[in-house]
Parts: sequence; C-alpha cells; structure tokens
Amino acid sequence: MRSIDYFDKVANRHPERMALIAGETRYTYGELQALSHKAAGAMLGAGLKHQEPAAILSPNDGAVLVSLLGLWRAGAVWIPVNTRNALDANIAYLNYVRPVWFFYHSSLAAEADEVRAAVPSIRHVICLDREGGDHPSLTTFMATFGEREITDWGDASGNPDELVAIIATGGTTGPAKGVRILNRSWSQMLETIVNEMQVAGVPSLAARSNDAYLTSKVKARFVDAGKFNPFHVKVVTEAGVVYLMGIVTQQEAADAGQIARTTGGAQAWCSPARRYRTRPWSGSARSASSA
Repeated sequence: MRSIDYFDKVANRHPERMALIAGETRYTYGELQALSHKAAGAMLGAGLKHQEPAAILSPNDGAVLVSLLGLWRAGAVWIPVNTRNALDANIAYLNYVRPVWFFYHSSLAAEADEVRAAVPSIRHVICLDREGGDHPSLTTFMATFGEREITDWGDASGNPDELVAIIATGGTTGPAKGVRILNRSWSQMLETIVNEMQVAGVPSLAARSNDAYLTSKVKARFVDAGKFNPFHVKVVTEAGVVYLMGIVTQQEAADAGQIARTTGGAQAWCSPARRYRTRPWSGSARSASSA
C-alpha cells in the first residue's frame, strides 16, 4: 500500500480519534484527512505532475504532516531536507534531486531564500506557517481548492514500484546522494514498525536515562567487537527494548543482534532492517569510531 493508504485506513475507520497534537494545534484523523485533500487538490490545481519531487525544510511542526500527507495524496515524491545540515550541503543535495515544490517554515526563512535563489528547479514555494511575501502560506494555498475531495489515482496493488520519497545519504564519503524509496519497501518498513509499536504513557526521566545508557552500552560493545562498522547500525532504545536499523550484510545483522540481545539490562531487541550489503565491511571498528 501507499503511505496515504495506511493513513486513510485509520482515518476512515476512526475519524474522531486524535491524530495530531502540536502545541495548540489539534487535529482528528477526519480533520487531517480533509486538510490533506485540500493540500493535494491545491497542488494538482497548480500544475503538479505525477511523481514530481516536493521538498520540505522545517523543524517539527504540525503543518509538516499536513503538507506531507497532501503531497503524497497528490502523487508527489517527498524530499526531506535536514535542518541540521550545512546550508551549502542542502543546496547541493537539492540541486541533485531537483525538486519542483518547496515547503518551508518561517523560522528558516533566510535559509529558504538562499535555497530558492540557488536551486533553479524550484517553481512553487509555500510557507508552512504564515504568509511569506511573494508566496502563500499553506492555509492560503489550500484555500484555492475548496472543500472537495480529489480522485484517488492509486491502483489495486498500491503502486508498489512508484516512489514515495528520495532520502539523502549521510554524505560521509562525499556529497550526499539520493536513495530512491519505493512504496513496496516503505510499506514493508511501516508494517514492521507498527508490529513493534506499543501504546504507553510518557516515560519518566529515569526510564529515558536508562534507555540512553543502554544505547551507549550497545554502541560501545559494537566498537569492542570489531565485527562491522558501528556507524552502519543505528541504535535506539525505548522502554528497555533495543531497536537496530542499518544497511549491513546478513552476517553483520546477526552479529549486531547477538550483541544487542546479550547486553545487560536490555529487555528485548528488534532488528527491522531488511536491506543488506553483499560485501562485508573491511576495516577497524576502533579506527572508524575515531574518524
């Protein structure tokens, strides 16, 4: 299924449930679904072509989810832009993927102006949270579509071979490149994550500290083991459960799992990554950690 199909499946079944709480902003699934139709309709009305790249530059904000669901519903490809990257690195990456649409938050207006000037492929610019001079706010932009619902362009199989996103590589060995994420692989990831999700309250400070400690222990043991590049495996701990994700060989994945499950204090571990390199890493984990 497409990402928007997963969202609609919940929204159609439980439209009254709360979907988003961001500061004073609160949307139920039904309200968020309606907004996504408006955003998608406005994009299509402004000339969006199917699978056209749309970049988002913003800190955490509720409007990001509205625009993301809207662009997915319209058939665009999400280009996430890391706000922690150097501006010149982001500009170089955007010129690599050539987005046509650019959504940004007003707190990053100065960076957005430089991006617009340096990335000639951008033709449509929308400010997520307020009017942005010569381009509209997301609210104003969505108002151009009205209250209609757009026609669903998806096929019965969920368009498995179409793009959902282009994600930047780390750029540690040169300029960042784009990884093409298909609906097929994205849906596999979503279903894996959902299968491991727990509905729980906000963890205490002690619990968060313990999780951070467990993460550091697992990472340290990766380095000590020297069996793979520790920077190739992401470690996240939540409620004592250690989650691993990375692009590794099958043997490296098994080694990482063995280390995680035998780390003292870890209640369980989960390795959702299904992407493997065909060649093992050759090098020293200790030298990599000091690079």
